[in-house]
Amino acid sequence: MDDKSKLHVVMFPWLAIGHLIPFLELSKCLASKGHHVSFISTPRNIQRLPKLPQNLSPFITLVNLPFPQIQNLPENAQSSTDIPMKKTQLLKRAFDGLQVDFAKFLENSKIPIDWIIYDYASHWLPEIANKLDIPCVYFCLFTAATLCFYGPPYALLSSEEARMTPESYTIVPKWIPSSSDIVYRLHEILPNFEGFPDDISGISDVTGDVPDTYRFGVAIRDCLGYGRVPVLLPMLNDQGLNARLMVGKKLGIEIPRNEQDGSFTSESVAELLRMVMVEKEGEVLRSNARKMRGVFGDENVMGHYVDDFVGYLQAHKRQHGS
Repeated sequence: MDDKSKLHVVMFPWLAIGHLIPFLELSKCLASKGHHVSFISTPRNIQRLPKLPQNLSPFITLVNLPFPQIQNLPENAQSSTDIPMKKTQLLKRAFDGLQVDFAKFLENSKIPIDWIIYDYASHWLPEIANKLDIPCVYFCLFTAATLCFYGPPYALLSSEEARMTPESYTIVPKWIPSSSDIVYRLHEILPNFEGFPDDISGISDVTGDVPDTYRFGVAIRDCLGYGRVPVLLPMLNDQGLNARLMVGKKLGIEIPRNEQDGSFTSESVAELLRMVMVEKEGEVLRSNARKMRGVFGDENVMGHYVDDFVGYLQAHKRQHGS
């Protein structure tokens, strides 16, 4: 690859392992094709990352930004794994404090920056990038169905459309015109209403940010990649919505739980496992899962997706000095 084709991409994930790891995986994909990546986070989060493969480390620069200390946020808390959920808004307030140092990095980078790939929480980033004429890509870790459920911009920004009770998340929102089973169960949404302070950053806590969300998605991908039916036991955040999405597409089955407290029985787990593995009733699910193996389990297909993405970045890269 000639130097003119090489990209310099800045990666800026939210402060949670479930966001850091997908951003790092994408960084490795870019690095494997000879592009340079500046991966930006805070010191403790950089330390949490797995060691980079030796052949890719020359292409990925890990950049530490000093993390602001704010009142009531535990010392050295720099990730959602360091705090109880009720302190998430404080973490977001501290994250917003990274704006100045982040902008300085962009302005002073010795290697011209072609793209910034950013996460949902850095709502202030596009304005900074626009002033510096750097194009951005929003890397969304939520499914389209989940985003539709949370609402379009007008609903998210309107106090009239605000959902103020747990029960309001257990029904199909009015901006979805068709019938849907993609809603929260009461036991799934209740923790998001227990003990939160007023929203500081304007970003909803309902989405959640812990590693389990990432692992849940990876588990579904791996099951289908091997042509196996996922037996789903969502626990928190958007896992329940994703589980209902998979059930609706007949690509998984969900363990029944008590609507109020989320309890379930070992007998129900055993029954569903038998059904998806050997019983005639599960044949449709097994057949659909086998079909998905050609999508999720085909490295060539996945590689083409990455190639198309990189091709777009190259075709629409920032024109330096123009």
